[in-house]
Amino acid sequence: METLKKCSSCKDKKLPTEFHACKTAKDGLYTRCKACTKIQAADYYQANKTKLNEQNKWRRYMSKDNIARRKARKEVKAFYEQSKEANKKYYEQKKEARKIANKKHYEKRCLIKSKKSVAFHAVNHAVKSGSLIRPTVCPVCSAEAFNVAYQKDYTKPLEVKWMCIECYKSICGK
Repeated sequence: METLKKCSSCKDKKLPTEFHACKTAKDGLYTRCKACTKIQAADYYQANKTKLNEQNKWRRYMSKDNIARRKARKEVKAFYEQSKEANKKYYEQKKEARKIANKKHYEKRCLIKSKKSVAFHAVNHAVKSGSLIRPTVCPVCSAEAFNVAYQKDYTKPLEVKWMCIECYKSICGK
């Protein structure tokens, strides 16, 4: 028959299997039983919740994985800041050249757009006034459909080639 051990907390006599192992104790068991230890741990946690949460937060923060992640994050951030500075210098150096190139591009685009819209409105006005007649049959594919005006040169707005929308798309690539 196994000997019973007395719990120092609840003062009950229990079997040795109801106590946790302890290397430093003479008999190899803690003085408090497992049930009392569990209650004591829960009470301690409730009394020191914020302190324990802070300790756990610090433990997680200082884990090897997190240290490696933070180091990598710092390196990425440093690289990002370095490239940001390099980009800033580059754009400052190229600022004037970019302004000139943008202005030329804008002027060219506006010129093309304005010529195109002037030609478009001239053709519409000519069709409405009757000086240009829109055919009902496409001269390219001989299909009976609504025809649109195709202009090769916007400086000569009334020199148009009439065609259906499908032929227009195939020629213009739209």
